[in-house]
Amino acid sequence: MESIVKKIRSKFIKVREEINRWDELQSCLISQFRNASHIVDRLQLLQNSNNYGVLNCVSGMRGALLEKQIESLNNILVSMRKTLEEFRCIALSLDKIHRDSKQLVNGGSSQLNKKQLQQQIGMKPSLIYCLDSLMFIHEIYNSE
Repeated sequence: MESIVKKIRSKFIKVREEINRWDELQSCLISQFRNASHIVDRLQLLQNSNNYGVLNCVSGMRGALLEKQIESLNNILVSMRKTLEEFRCIALSLDKIHRDSKQLVNGGSSQLNKKQLQQQIGMKPSLIYCLDSLMFIHEIYNSE
């Protein structure tokens, strides 16, 4: 049983790493969204020829600026798609950690009974509490 507790603890360490990565990705996605929003705002201004003033006499200026902004927006959207894919990978990883933990406790050579699953060792939570917590974490991040 002690070896199972150590393995579950290592699973929670992995979960903590995944959650930290999730937080980093959230910051990144917010930044990407902010940048994309600024470009969309600029596109509206760049379409109005009155905003160019003296630069109206430079041929192709308006088209070149619009093209560069659209290219930048496209690059940001591609980055956002990759970031969202990383979120999905984390959610899948959390699901795998939960399934592996459940299999570790329920299956294997030393199958634990209900009393052992509910037994609390000192200040540490019971195994059933840990499994429920892993499931809850997965559900939260999967729905987000």
